[in-house]
Amino acid sequence: MMKIKDYLRSLKRELHMRSGKSPRTRVQLRLHRERHGSDYGGWVIKAGSVNHDSIIYSVGIGNDITFDLSVIDKYGVKVHAYDPTPEVRDWLAAQQLPSQFLYNDVALSDNDGHIKFYKPANPDYISHSSVEINNRNAYLEVPAKRLQTIMKENGHDHIDILKIDIEGAEYPVLKDILESGIKIEQILVEYHHFFDNISVADTEESVALLNKYNYRIFYISPLGYEYSLMRTEQ
Repeated sequence: MMKIKDYLRSLKRELHMRSGKSPRTRVQLRLHRERHGSDYGGWVIKAGSVNHDSIIYSVGIGNDITFDLSVIDKYGVKVHAYDPTPEVRDWLAAQQLPSQFLYNDVALSDNDGHIKFYKPANPDYISHSSVEINNRNAYLEVPAKRLQTIMKENGHDHIDILKIDIEGAEYPVLKDILESGIKIEQILVEYHHFFDNISVADTEESVALLNKYNYRIFYISPLGYEYSLMRTEQ
C-alpha cells in the first residue's frame, strides 16, 4: 500500500509531467518487486531475481550502502561497489563491512583514463560528480574506466543488476554501455535532470535509448528520479 507521503509525491510528479517539469515517463512492465535499503538510499528490484551467484554492480555509493548490505544480507551475494570519492573511501574504512562487499575506488565513465571529479558546492555533502554543475571550479582527478573494461578485469561476461547513481554522468555512461552490447538484466539508475545544466529532455532521451535496446521500466520513484528497468526480448 502506498504511503501518504509517496502518494503526494506521485501526485506532484504527475502535475510536473503535465507542465513539462518532469520526464513524461510511465511504468511499462508490471512485475513483482522488492525494495532494499533505506528511504534515502534504497532501490527496487524484481522480486526473486537474485541468488548467491548473481553479479551485482553498485556504482556511486556515497555514505549510504543500505541497498548493498540488504541484498548481501538476504541473498549472501557479492556486491561490486565503485566510488572514487576520497570521503567515501575514508568513511568505508571506518565501517564493519561483510566480506561480500567488494569496494573499488574507481569512477565509471564512457572512457578509460582519468577524469575531473568536481566537489559539491556544499561542503557538508559527500557526492562528487564528473559533470561540472553550478559552475564549480574545485575538483580532483580520479581514475575512471568503462564498464566493459571493469567487467573484463573482473572476469564477468554479464551483469544481473547494475545500479548507478553517478551525479549526472549517467547519460553518456548509459549510452556507452548500451552501444557496447553488454548483457545486463536489470538497470537501476538515478537521473539528475534537476541539475542546472541537465534537462528533462535529456532524461526522456536516455529512457528512449534504453527502450530502443529493449529495457522496460518496471518502477519509477514517487519523485521521478530513480528508475528500475528490466531487459526484455522486445
